Amino acid sequence: MVRKICGNYGLYLNARIEEQGIFVQGFSGVDNSTVRAMAIYQDKNTMPIIGINTKDSMRAKSFSLIHELVHIIKKTSSICNAMYDKTVLQNQEEVFCNAVAGEVLAPFDAIKTIINNDTYDFTKLEDIQKVAKIFSVSREVIIRRLLDLGYINKTNYDTLTTLLRDEYFAEKEKRKQQKSEGTKEPFRPNIARNTVDKTSIALSKAIYIGYCEDVFSKYDVAQILSINLKHVDNYFMEVAHWSR
Repeated sequence: MVRKICGNYGLYLNARIEEQGIFVQGFSGVDNSTVRAMAIYQDKNTMPIIGINTKDSMRAKSFSLIHELVHIIKKTSSICNAMYDKTVLQNQEEVFCNAVAGEVLAPFDAIKTIINNDTYDFTKLEDIQKVAKIFSVSREVIIRRLLDLGYINKTNYDTLTTLLRDEYFAEKEKRKQQKSEGTKEPFRPNIARNTVDKTSIALSKAIYIGYCEDVFSKYDVAQILSINLKHVDNYFMEVAHWSR
């Protein structure tokens, strides 16, 4: 049975990973085309760290979390970019980490079942998107899985990943132009959830406990997190959800 992944799966993974003694922290200021995620492992006496680019989509973050977790399990550090980067395809450890993350999120058997029950043209991003939506993963994950399964060849793979890159930079340029012209459509992010995501669940729990024990006021919390005071209550509700 294909496992439908909820929109909060990235935070669910974050919580489960931190329960194992690994600190998960969001980072910003770097374009996700440059760095999507990183793993820092020193020794058994030092807490490992997984860093996730807050600019990435939640679906991409889920993949990155598992990918970096595999690096930590293998006791290695890494800085990772897109899975279709040429250096990734030549690095056996990166290929292995991608394969593990792919199998967790989009198992081979489940993909085969989906493909055998419908008709897809995997030279088109539209059909790639249909499969990606079923598993709630990014299109690049599905493209890589299709290559590994033999449903597409290396030429198809290169063509599709080039289309994804072109689409990404075209959308980025469009947003930049809309912003300069003042025509960008308003976007209302979930401030509370995004704050937990970038702050880490473990640290958010510590802040929440500090507030409950009168160590911090709501104003202090807003200052610590660099959010508007009006978002603090919703932030606490989000933290409480992941503290169960």
